[in-house]
Amino acid sequence: MQQIRVSDLMRECPTAVITEGSGLREAAELLVTDDHSVLMVQDASGRMTGLICENTIVRELMHNNDRSATIDRIISRHVETVRADASLRSILHLFRSSCHSVIPIVDERDIVVGQLHRTDVVRFLLDEGPAEVPQKSPQQRPHFMRSRQPRTPSGNRPSDDQRREDQSD
Repeated sequence: MQQIRVSDLMRECPTAVITEGSGLREAAELLVTDDHSVLMVQDASGRMTGLICENTIVRELMHNNDRSATIDRIISRHVETVRADASLRSILHLFRSSCHSVIPIVDERDIVVGQLHRTDVVRFLLDEGPAEVPQKSPQQRPHFMRSRQPRTPSGNRPSDDQRREDQSD
């Protein structure tokens, strides 16, 4: 995985970019016609200035009947971006710490060149298999990820019965 770059998994999505000052309805139409969950926002010079999630646009449409409403007041300005030449390993933490499922990819001038989707990263990690992804032992996994043991006739798992026997000794 160390040689894998963000550019190897990113999607080029020129229709997922909208300019500041664009209409709210225009943004909604882009989401629907091109099946995007996020739109990246750029200024007049093409530099990325933020993004808008699908649910934010839907919420705004539900509460704003003004046909001339723009996207400017609903843009998220604090957005983490990465470069296409970054290693995949170096940016994985962004998916854990971010509530977004898409990370914008920008060039050295902060112009959007694509998107990295969490689902594409997960698909890649699954395809790579256990040789590339460090596996934790069952004791290190959270309780809900440990394999379930079948229940005994008493309704307990074998480990529960064993614990009771150990305590009675």
